[in-house]
Amino acid sequence: LVMPRLLALVLIAPALCIFIILSGSATAFVMAVSFTEVTPGSFWMSFGTFAKMVDVWFALGKSVIFAVIVVIVSALRGMEAKGGPRGVADAVNSSVVLNVVCIVFVNLALTQLQNMFFPMSVA
Repeated sequence: LVMPRLLALVLIAPALCIFIILSGSATAFVMAVSFTEVTPGSFWMSFGTFAKMVDVWFALGKSVIFAVIVVIVSALRGMEAKGGPRGVADAVNSSVVLNVVCIVFVNLALTQLQNMFFPMSVA
């Protein structure tokens, strides 16, 4: 029961991450060019100065790790649910809270590792 969910989420999480990165970059480009009158070349030069491929790889890796955390915690809480609809509701609530807490701490650790081994560029 758990493996198909794990495989599905591990495959879809990086795709969703790439979509978010592309849509965020495109939106930032449109906003900068349209509203602040930045030239397109200037935007991409400054974007390339601060955004590195290491950031993309870490984002993709984090999305996979977060997907694994969500599947494991949610499946465990779902399989332990007892007591009818009330038990399922309690399992969902505890699963959401535990997922958020685990992801916050794992994100903190991964971000610290990224900053230690790949420091941010400063202009």
